Amino acid sequence: MPVMTLATSNMNTLTSEASSAVDAAITSRRSIRAFLPTPVPTQVIEDILTVAARAPSGTNTQPWKVHVLTGGAKLALSAAVRAAFDDPVQRAAHTEQYAYYPTQWASPYIDRRRKVGWDLYSLLGIGKADKARMHEQHGRNYGFFDAPVGLIFTIDRVMQQGSWLDYGMFLQSVMVAARGRGLDTCPQAAFTQFHRVIAAQLGLPDTEMVVCGMSLGHADPAAVENTLVTEREPVSGFARFLEGRCCCLWRPCCCPSWRRQQTSTGPCCRLGGVCRSPGCYCRSRSCRWSRRRSGTTTSARSSQAGRWPS
Repeated sequence: MPVMTLATSNMNTLTSEASSAVDAAITSRRSIRAFLPTPVPTQVIEDILTVAARAPSGTNTQPWKVHVLTGGAKLALSAAVRAAFDDPVQRAAHTEQYAYYPTQWASPYIDRRRKVGWDLYSLLGIGKADKARMHEQHGRNYGFFDAPVGLIFTIDRVMQQGSWLDYGMFLQSVMVAARGRGLDTCPQAAFTQFHRVIAAQLGLPDTEMVVCGMSLGHADPAAVENTLVTEREPVSGFARFLEGRCCCLWRPCCCPSWRRQQTSTGPCCRLGGVCRSPGCYCRSRSCRWSRRRSGTTTSARSSQAGRWPS
């Protein structure tokens, strides 16, 4: 599949078929934990990364660095990490470079974490007391779940939190582009514990740190673990829709009269004003538009201001 470029695509239009394809690529993405040995051509991997590189980043910094492992290189890295993981003394000596999870869990996050863990183990027939099989299943991370392609993502240490947000969008773009080509992935933070082993194997400079790993390939349709479909909150559970009122001090004034008059005074919220229009929820203090129209004092305007919604 050729990579569509700016020169060959109309960036202002998207057909309904294309929209459906994008939606299908996003919604069909799952973390696959068992892969077929079917090779993935290098050109396909390059196409995926070319598309993913269109992910946004603050001032176009593009903080991502990708190490693509196949064949002997992948096997060598997996063997080194797995050896450290299987040795209790070595494993205890390796810690993550950054905190992926909170130090103190709270609901609903801990509930979701527990559910997906036990849902997976239930499919695999692993009981809560079966520590040996839990260890073995977790160890499959380091073999990239038998995928033919392993990806290790790194970032320069000088980059700050905003660049990690950019990196997340890049990772999602990699996974969606893979789905668009009939491939599957599994993003893996498990690799971060063994960043020193990975740095030695890949010859990483001290200026780079490991962000995560990722498995890439064709899902094994016979593997029971690949039947796991995690739940998602409905939109009503995480989104609020706010209309007809100013709920941010940097939004335009919600006075209908102000909008109708199209005055040049600027947004009243930005000017630190309180709108006198009924139903207005601006919390600022001296609406310039109100002062011009009514001549009331700041204290009078404040007493007539709309209240913040409860």
